[in-house]
Amino acid sequence: MAQAGQIYVIAMGDMIKVGRAANAASRLSSHRLEVNRHGKEVTGEWMSQPHVGWRGNESRLIEFCNSLGGEHKGSEYFIGLDFEHVRTYAETLVELDHEPRPTLQDETTEETRYAFGDVYRTLNEDYQVMVIGSPFTLAASPDRVAVVPVIRMDDLDGKPHPLLAETIPGVGIAALTRFTTIPIGWLTDDEPFAQLDPSRHADVARRIRNFIGP
Repeated sequence: MAQAGQIYVIAMGDMIKVGRAANAASRLSSHRLEVNRHGKEVTGEWMSQPHVGWRGNESRLIEFCNSLGGEHKGSEYFIGLDFEHVRTYAETLVELDHEPRPTLQDETTEETRYAFGDVYRTLNEDYQVMVIGSPFTLAASPDRVAVVPVIRMDDLDGKPHPLLAETIPGVGIAALTRFTTIPIGWLTDDEPFAQLDPSRHADVARRIRNFIGP
């Protein structure tokens, strides 16, 4: 059986550190001591419940922080990000670890307001997303929508592009491997402000399905 572990987020003033540990409580305690030693203060902390996908979720959490464009201090330290926003995303990753993975449907049985390829702004003005809620769904999530982040072109300056990505002209790059769900209430507009070219829908859906696997 795979070893379970935890991911965590800790805020120290304007700096956020994300990471993983087999025992996050012990790791956070060490960080607190280190912070106090330098005369600073921990302003927020969170750790997940143990789960088997902790290693992959740490990577996804780091990628998410990278996509928000904060200043880096090492690979796991970020300046200028909102602790609550990062914590909420981390919680979503852990929820997904206990739910069925997204699966491709051959047919859609009912209309959905949020169509595949629609691009929305969110409550965090630095975070925009492309809906993959149709034809992809997550079970038992009526108040959530499946999405991938869309990274603005300006935010990619000097940074490596995601390995599996799709360009949305004039908007940015959709990071196709970073799928997750977010509360529908995070979407700020009734209508999308951009859309993936419909001629690209089939190929993009195929690429996501191939990444997810059977």
